[in-house]
Amino acid sequence: MEIHGVSSKRKVLSLLIGFTIVFIAIFLIDSSRNSNFFGNMQFCTNYEDVMQEEGLELADLSYDMTDAILYNGQKVPYTIANRTFYISQDIDSLYWDGELNVADGYRIYVLEDEMWNLKMDAVAQGHLFSILVIKGNKCQPANIVASGLPILSLTETYGYENPQEISLLDESKEMSYEGYCSFEIRGQTSAALPKTGYNIELCDEAWNKEEASLLGLRMDDDWIINALYTDNHKVREKMAYQIWDEMQEYRQTPNRASNVTYVELILNNQYWGIYGLQEPVDAKQLSLTTSDVMYRKTDLLVPEQEDFEVEDGTKTIAGFEIREPKMAEIQSEDWLPMQKHVEYIYNQSEELNSDIAREMLDVNNIVDYELFLQVVAAPDNITKNVNYVARYEDGSYKMYQMPWDLDYTFGHDFSGTPTFSEYKEIYEDAIMRSREYSALLLVDREAVNEQLEETWKIYRQSILDEEHLKTMAQSYMDELTRSGALARDTARWPESGNTSDLSEIYRFIEVRLEFLDEYYEDIDRWEAEHGV
Repeated sequence: MEIHGVSSKRKVLSLLIGFTIVFIAIFLIDSSRNSNFFGNMQFCTNYEDVMQEEGLELADLSYDMTDAILYNGQKVPYTIANRTFYISQDIDSLYWDGELNVADGYRIYVLEDEMWNLKMDAVAQGHLFSILVIKGNKCQPANIVASGLPILSLTETYGYENPQEISLLDESKEMSYEGYCSFEIRGQTSAALPKTGYNIELCDEAWNKEEASLLGLRMDDDWIINALYTDNHKVREKMAYQIWDEMQEYRQTPNRASNVTYVELILNNQYWGIYGLQEPVDAKQLSLTTSDVMYRKTDLLVPEQEDFEVEDGTKTIAGFEIREPKMAEIQSEDWLPMQKHVEYIYNQSEELNSDIAREMLDVNNIVDYELFLQVVAAPDNITKNVNYVARYEDGSYKMYQMPWDLDYTFGHDFSGTPTFSEYKEIYEDAIMRSREYSALLLVDREAVNEQLEETWKIYRQSILDEEHLKTMAQSYMDELTRSGALARDTARWPESGNTSDLSEIYRFIEVRLEFLDEYYEDIDRWEAEHGV
């Protein structure tokens, strides 16, 4: 018994020693990781001692230290007003990613801060780490903030000789980008908002186009950054695009919308908030051939037949514009597929019948668009904000449609986000029909409604499952809150009324799906009972 007791004690002692070794090893690894992160920076307990020991003079270096810090060898975006450098970090990692270094001509002291040991909390809280930037014998206190989103920086060079500077800083060096571009304000009504979106075209220093795959998206020189200004949750547009693309993935079609990735924008050394980096919907995105034509419904107008009598190079008529081919390649006959579409589908020509409608339209596409409009409640995407593609198939053109500009969705309308009670009054039983679906109903009601009901049952098991939609919204909101970005955007744009509370969107999803389940159980019965 005595020998057994000694053996047991030795085992306990061995386990304690083992745990201690593992703990020390983990501590040393963590310390090593964090010490590597700071590169050639130095730590201090206070700035006064440093300034006194080195004979430094406090001065305003706000405009002189824009290039003082490098992250993985790339210049760190900087805002002048609050003297803050913005780096990107992985929100799911306990450790600081990458390596900070001081650029030539500067020295930096980092003020000791316990939050350096609480990386995930520091990111989520938008904690400002204090540093002392030294240039020559002058110094200036500044800050470093770590975001869980990539940081996009655009800087104008003020002149026509040189392109603008672009920097995309990601926690992964492979995903970061640094180069040149031109950019301009995009949109129509959105261009008048305080927070504007931009079109970006990448180039080299000599203005030659240059393609890059930004944040793992497609290789291209043309990019969009969407301001997401009117959506107080910042998740609606990203959700809506994903729902449409999941439908098209199920169908195995190329009729895709735009991928959206969140970034924070620093514009001319000013913090500008959360944006959506997007691929444009164009010939590349839609796999168009040289025979295909892409149009966009730009406003509520419906053109007359004489409006289609145009010359080569005409890009825009009442209500529509040609997006592909580009203006220099547009021929007058490129308007013919849309002219026929307006005559037969918009104006419902007396000659329209089931055979003509099915020859002109892809029924699966029309059913998908109809279900999409109903689920996300997109009033702004019925009479405008629609992309049309006339694909040349088997000797004739077939028209497909895709959504565009989806901020007014999931209960958000032109007057803002209604309360749930207001939403019930406005949208609970609202039916949103595209002209294309209305035309199919006119000539083939029974078959089309039957297909709509069957497709609804399929999508409700996956793409349009209630928990799937709620999880999607929550995952995007988690990204925005855990990154610290939503709080910074809210402080920058308080009038947007940002909130992380998804209860209104959740109630919208619940009520809308409940209504649509009843509606698609038997469309004809429901419409007869409700006098539709």
